Amino acid sequence: MVEKLKKYLSGGSKNSNAGTEKQAFRRVVAMVIFGAIILVFVLFGFQGKHNAIGVGSAARVNSAYISVADLQSESQRMEQMYGQLFGGQMSGDAQRQFMRGQALENLIMNELISQSASDQGILVTNAEVRDFIAKDMPVFQQNGRFQRDIYVQVLENNHLTPADFEEKIRKEHRSMRLRHAFEVAAEPTALENAENNALKATKINVGFVKLDESQVTANMNISASEINTKLADPEFMKKVEAELAQNKSAYSSEEQVRASHILIKAKAGDAASEKAALEKITALKARASKEDFGKLAAANSEDTGSKVNKGDLGLFTRGKMVPEFDEAAFKQPVGVIGEPVKTSYGYHLIKVTEKKPAMVGTLENSKGKIAKTLIAKERFNQASTQLEEALKKSDAAGVDAALASLGVKWEETGLFDLGSEIAPKMGSRMATQAAFEVNAKSPWLNRLVRDGAVSYLIKFKELKTETPAAVVPTVVDNSTRERSNEMFSRWLESVKKVSTIEKNPLVLRE
Repeated sequence: MVEKLKKYLSGGSKNSNAGTEKQAFRRVVAMVIFGAIILVFVLFGFQGKHNAIGVGSAARVNSAYISVADLQSESQRMEQMYGQLFGGQMSGDAQRQFMRGQALENLIMNELISQSASDQGILVTNAEVRDFIAKDMPVFQQNGRFQRDIYVQVLENNHLTPADFEEKIRKEHRSMRLRHAFEVAAEPTALENAENNALKATKINVGFVKLDESQVTANMNISASEINTKLADPEFMKKVEAELAQNKSAYSSEEQVRASHILIKAKAGDAASEKAALEKITALKARASKEDFGKLAAANSEDTGSKVNKGDLGLFTRGKMVPEFDEAAFKQPVGVIGEPVKTSYGYHLIKVTEKKPAMVGTLENSKGKIAKTLIAKERFNQASTQLEEALKKSDAAGVDAALASLGVKWEETGLFDLGSEIAPKMGSRMATQAAFEVNAKSPWLNRLVRDGAVSYLIKFKELKTETPAAVVPTVVDNSTRERSNEMFSRWLESVKKVSTIEKNPLVLRE
């Protein structure tokens, strides 16, 4: 892998990867570099190089300086990206200052990469820069042909000279070429491909039990007589009182309503759309007095989330719905279909099906629930201890008895290959790795595998080996990208350690 990287850096892989590089340049360089230009830089004057960090420089990376204008451009690009991703503008000075800091880190990283690429002998010719600008940047073209007057005018409007802009393009090409070198180096070798194919040809099936305390205790069958017997014990009552004092909010509840609705959408502010929606919802209200509300909702509601449940929205507290809907639902009596309610979504018909008043947890109204919870936790902890002891002794009968007391049963993953990260149904990388420890001679894993709040019990069921598939070169997949990213990150950290980086603290306070 290291040799592949050296070979690429020296230019040995240049021709074979030319097509891939060009696609990468078009996709990334045009987006990152030119995206900032199209969206327009703020009208900052272009700052030249300085002998020390001054008002015109945001940072120094070895002998190169990052201008305040470049920082402003990168900050704007990131803010625009933020708005596109999250649908809003940034609010507050603290958030903008944080984004500005991230923008400066990006510029420093890009400068480091470009410098290192140059040190490694990765060159970008004037012809490559010229061809990229003339052929791959449509904004400088008219009728498909590059126009130099348009090129110069766009750069002037953004306070850039051709030399400045072309140097940016050159740096991005160097950086992309270096980044691509790591992708090439991270690609699996023929031996690794053969090993991966062999792993995929061997498949295992294991039995497992998933012990999630919250789920297991919630499903435990605890009788009223057992609860009453426990509550008669003064020591147990102390535990109940302590639990209530510590988690009173868990045993209290807000007022709740359960409602079903029919929604007919309308475009807000569009009189014709609102009129049509109101007419349709009014007609449905008339039908609802004679027909089943749930069937009407399933057939006519335009709320795709609830129509599959016949309009049922389940229980909700105040503030969970839009204000107009919320107010109507909490005022309406149970069983009554109210008048159409207008919200930003359109018009709704609401039918309240259940109401639960607010409740403050007291010892009297909560002790039964608390007792059941404490008993279930005790039973779970005792059974878990018995289970671990039985596993250490390979006592199958003891394992089955402990599982029976918890009310849980064995499941099977079904056959999966040894190259899998997560076994079917398990949902845990740690449990999957532990599953590879069991075999026909040692079918039991003599411990519970803990992954966060969940524990897994595992035993061997079946092993099946197929004829390995022919070895074929692996395309760049997620694992290759992860390895490439990891290599690149480690390399970049090593570069930082031997580089001189200075930041101008004043630019981050603006």
